[in-house]
Amino acid sequence: MCEGTQLIEVDVDSAFSGTVILEASCRDEAVSIQSGESVRIIREEDGADCGVTLSIDDEQVYNEYIEDHVSVSVTVTSNGEVDDETVMV
Repeated sequence: MCEGTQLIEVDVDSAFSGTVILEASCRDEAVSIQSGESVRIIREEDGADCGVTLSIDDEQVYNEYIEDHVSVSVTVTSNGEVDDETVMV
């Protein structure tokens, strides 16, 4: 996928009360996502890929290497379950 396309988007349900942390190896940072918030990581260059980890209350619940032809959407539900959808081009 080209520069400016979505690598991953994480949505946290507004009724969820835990701590959600998204870490992306291509950004060298961890982002805390609050209830009702959404965070998106965008490709900074054509064909970029990235390893991502999502933790809830210090427990790793999602770990994926997102390749250059993939976009992922992850939802943390009100009870802390994780649903993901992968789109391949």
